Amino acid sequence: LIELMGGSITVVSRLGVGSEFTVSLPLLPASAPPRRAPATPPRGLLAVGSTAGQGPRVLVAEDNLVNQMVAVAMLRRLNCRVDVALNGSEAVAACAAVDYDLVLMDCQMPEVDGFQATRLIRDAQSHKPPAQQRRAPIVALTANAMDGDRSACLAAGMDDYLAKPVTSDALAVLLGRWTA
Repeated sequence: LIELMGGSITVVSRLGVGSEFTVSLPLLPASAPPRRAPATPPRGLLAVGSTAGQGPRVLVAEDNLVNQMVAVAMLRRLNCRVDVALNGSEAVAACAAVDYDLVLMDCQMPEVDGFQATRLIRDAQSHKPPAQQRRAPIVALTANAMDGDRSACLAAGMDDYLAKPVTSDALAVLLGRWTA
């Protein structure tokens, strides 16, 4: 997990004395945490490194802070502009306000889970005038890796499925598949 976040870990262990672990992570200083997004996205949505003219704009809908940090770090290295929704309700509101190039949707979130959020996003998209019906790809980001999980995600309106833990290589392939 530390290496996925671009960091390193070392250990020094002495028999009968104990072990010392050292973790180094390239995190933002306390004076520069993720900021609230500009007025366009809904309240509660975190904008992380969004700058005009860079790569695809990606929404990460994930309630777990560590998973958010890992996904954001990997996406930033892939030159993406990233917004974070903390639950399914925020993801639905964000997709109504912003045209994302890709949505990474955790399936198990509070308030509204990823399945219901996807259904609500797809329903809202279908009610727009034909000229505005842009269908952003939604990819399940889930720890569920059983046989029926992929089909459940697709049945809910998701376009693809990526099992956790996600690697940078798998995420790069996914971006290439779903974004221009």
